[in-house]
Amino acid sequence: MDVLISFFMSTALALLIGVERQYSVKNSSEKEAVAGVRTFSLVGILAYLSGFLTIKLNYLFGVAGFLTVLLLAGLGYIRDFPTKGRGLTTEIALVVTFLSSYLISVGYRQVGVVSGVVLFTFLSNKDLLHGFVGKLTKDDFVATLKFLMLAAIIYPLLPDKSFMGISMLNPAGVFKIVVLIAGISFMGYAGIRLVGAKKGLIVSAILGSFVSSTAVTINLSNFYKSNKESGKLLTSGIVLGCTIMFVRVLVLVWVFNNTLFKYALIYFLPAIIFLLVFSGISLKKASKDNLDNFKVDNPVSISSAVKFGLLLLAIILLADFMKKNFGDAGVLVLAAISGVSDVDAITVLMSKMAFTDSGNDIYLLGIIVASIVNSLVKGFLAVYIGGRNFGLRVLSSLFVGSVLIVIFYFLNTVYSLF
Repeated sequence: MDVLISFFMSTALALLIGVERQYSVKNSSEKEAVAGVRTFSLVGILAYLSGFLTIKLNYLFGVAGFLTVLLLAGLGYIRDFPTKGRGLTTEIALVVTFLSSYLISVGYRQVGVVSGVVLFTFLSNKDLLHGFVGKLTKDDFVATLKFLMLAAIIYPLLPDKSFMGISMLNPAGVFKIVVLIAGISFMGYAGIRLVGAKKGLIVSAILGSFVSSTAVTINLSNFYKSNKESGKLLTSGIVLGCTIMFVRVLVLVWVFNNTLFKYALIYFLPAIIFLLVFSGISLKKASKDNLDNFKVDNPVSISSAVKFGLLLLAIILLADFMKKNFGDAGVLVLAAISGVSDVDAITVLMSKMAFTDSGNDIYLLGIIVASIVNSLVKGFLAVYIGGRNFGLRVLSSLFVGSVLIVIFYFLNTVYSLF
């Protein structure tokens, strides 16, 4: 039965990519491609048989299958080489399809399926990707190179050992967190560049909040000064951005301490649902203005990564000091202070501390305190920048969301409901 499942997965994946390739040629001015749905399907079957025979007999069957596909792709490229604007997309797709299906057949199903789905996504979004590249500026390109430098050059050079007797005071471990946070921010920024602000302020606000929900709050509050008729739309954008902050906290908790995640989800989920409902009601009542000037700066830079790394190191040292000298109260004070400016660093730290001290739930409370403080600070920023009428709508919704978190935490602490 397992053999049949692998066979159908291998061929179905190849069939899907073949359909996309043939559909792409059908709806363009290109000549018939070297491979369509039938050829890709046959390659999927070849990949499966090559993998099956590799397991049962000899690895040379896998080598032979791969060389056969390379030969087919090469002959197809040579045949159509004189064609103007000829690319290698279909030929490369053919090779990647073989490898993806082969991986499935030899037991690496997850890797094979994921690589095939990513390939299909790239192939089926040609215009979107080309449009995205067309929007790139020199600054975007430089920022991307900086991110790659952070991840591929600086990180491997850092020592992977602890200092001062503090397990979390590890340069490589700290920088790994820096790269992760920068990656989340960069994906949000790339999303804005991909869809463009003209797709809607709400979409841009959501994506922008993966970069910085504080920046979104400041940006939209400033917009309100010259777009007072769009107050409900801007309110919805800020509240959604702050909701994304809670989601981002949950993602970080899940990454660094999945045992803690289920409890964090129980406490944060009611607030997330309320804020989504509130922003939906505001959006329904809002004007239809699009506000195309929404802008979030590229978050990736060496200096910002270094600053975040130093901030995280400082918080690690402070957390160790506060815990040793002031106990749980010191941890909560640090969480509240940290939450004023940044919630990512303290969330990561508390998650890791809870992992090493699993019997103490003060760290989860620290994450809650930091998140609530950070959320309310954004509410006060909206009041300060956008004015009382506008800001109080934002602040009141964030306050109710924070109260819901506190209520569910209290209920579980006192009555052990979950």
